[in-house]
Amino acid sequence: MPRAVPVAATNALRRGAPLIALLFAALPIACGGEDALPDIATVRETLGDTTIVRTLAGPDAGLRTLIEEVAIGELEGADEYTFGSIEELVPLADERVLVWDGQATALRIYGADGRHARTIGRAGKGPGEIESANGIAVLADGRIGVWDGQNARLTVFTADGEYAEEVRIPGGFFSLGSVSAADSNAFWLRMPLGAMDAASFMDRKDGVRTVRLAGEGGASPGAIEDSILAPVQRDRSQLLQATSPDGRGRTATGIPFSATPLWTPGAGYLVSSPGGEYRIDVHRAGAPLRIVRELPLIPVTDGERSGQQAGITWTMQRTDPAWSWNASIPATKPPIRALQVDGAGRIWAQVSQSGEEFTPDPPASTNPNPAPKLTWREPVVFDVFAPDGEFLGRIPFPRGTRSGLIRATTGSRIWAVLPDSFGVDRVVRWRVEPALGGG
Repeated sequence: MPRAVPVAATNALRRGAPLIALLFAALPIACGGEDALPDIATVRETLGDTTIVRTLAGPDAGLRTLIEEVAIGELEGADEYTFGSIEELVPLADERVLVWDGQATALRIYGADGRHARTIGRAGKGPGEIESANGIAVLADGRIGVWDGQNARLTVFTADGEYAEEVRIPGGFFSLGSVSAADSNAFWLRMPLGAMDAASFMDRKDGVRTVRLAGEGGASPGAIEDSILAPVQRDRSQLLQATSPDGRGRTATGIPFSATPLWTPGAGYLVSSPGGEYRIDVHRAGAPLRIVRELPLIPVTDGERSGQQAGITWTMQRTDPAWSWNASIPATKPPIRALQVDGAGRIWAQVSQSGEEFTPDPPASTNPNPAPKLTWREPVVFDVFAPDGEFLGRIPFPRGTRSGLIRATTGSRIWAVLPDSFGVDRVVRWRVEPALGGG
């Protein structure tokens, strides 16, 4: 059975470096209320119609501690507690969590104590059945939207897990974590805009499409309303690409550690970063907001560089045996690696860290040409900002935490996937100390 495990903090909360001297002494400083961190200063300035929020602090300032409260998952046991491939987590009200297991094709709700509460829907193609999940999101009233790419539809369930309605969605696009709440009665689907054929896919523009649900009382059917172009677009001419000799296969990937523009929807607005600097632009109604920090750049080690080159070469040569490396990996890492927005509107930026060398498990495959094993990894660390740009702190996660499946509640708790010592996936809930605030 699942276990609720209160554990003592392994690292005492560290207060960071002394306050950096204020460069804009005449500008107002946000105090931040009861959640303000004593080693952090926030300076606000205006440039045209944009409010710039500048955090003045070193990289170790504002560190918060995670205390494990609940862990769900077993090596052997009931189906509800043995996970095959966890692909999505969504925090629900009252510290519950929704877990999508893609291997089991199961959408399950677990209570605050970690016990299985119910399974929503079942595998299949009928009403209320699910084949896949491009993403899952929850509206303010608790309705759950599942973008089922295999069935080319958005399926909506009530807060109690009963089938409510569905909206047909064009098929042909599959990506995890691609749904968010746009407002109280609509979802945003993150997807390519325009043609989806193979010839134009690499030249596509990305954005979100709004899916409006049926009106109150079912007065009108759900429908796709409009599209919003992403505020930044990837330069696809910079991608590494390989095409099979017969022209039928194509593989593409980004250059490791390159300054790739980032963007994500969440809480009814979009956030983006140009990729080459610590800068987050908030795109929402009213004056634009920009969040900036000035931190030392993290160098790419020789081991990280050679490992990435070997892995990409192996992948590309499976498509084109004659493919050879034709790009340069940057000397430093981009300041921000990923962005997300939680249900409280707080902005989470995964920040680059110095690589750590480790010994990977021996390969289980009998393939005579197995994929090269990476022997360097980065600790997972997030900076968190309030919706108004105030810095709320830096959160380091335990080694092995899957960075793409870290989900904050609207309070001061976090759900994530953290494999145990045997490599078995567990769904873990931590409490943030001191409390995160900013919601």
